[in-house]
Amino acid sequence: MVDKLSTLIFLLQQLVQLLAQGPTAPIVPLPVNLNVQHSVLDKVPIITRVEPKSGPAETAVTIYGEGFSRERNVIYTGLGQVTVSSPDGKKLSFTLPKSSLFSDEWRANTADYRREHYSNQSINFPLGFYVKNEYGTTIKPGLFSLTI
Repeated sequence: MVDKLSTLIFLLQQLVQLLAQGPTAPIVPLPVNLNVQHSVLDKVPIITRVEPKSGPAETAVTIYGEGFSRERNVIYTGLGQVTVSSPDGKKLSFTLPKSSLFSDEWRANTADYRREHYSNQSINFPLGFYVKNEYGTTIKPGLFSLTI
């Protein structure tokens, strides 16, 4: 059991390092349907900032940007998805879901390992938030650092 947890933590650390390096393949532009009205293309959601920039699961988060729908914006958080409305099309507020990956059971089972390897410092996992609504999906994510 301990060997499996050690391997899982090692793989997660490798994933974090790869994500921190950024994309290794060239970014390919998404195809655009030219038959869509220009005004709809202008409303594709864009994330300009995320506040706060880091925190644990169940943190209250606000995404700022443009092109958010008043009724239904699906936010893909990396820990699950959340559907919220926007009062002004420029702000989305939600509570970051609690992940089963970092459950209380996981914390208890890995406490000795984390204490031995990380002392009392927190572990940060990068998350990218994407917003999808009737206007489209954000191309660039809003960045957040999950603290465990």
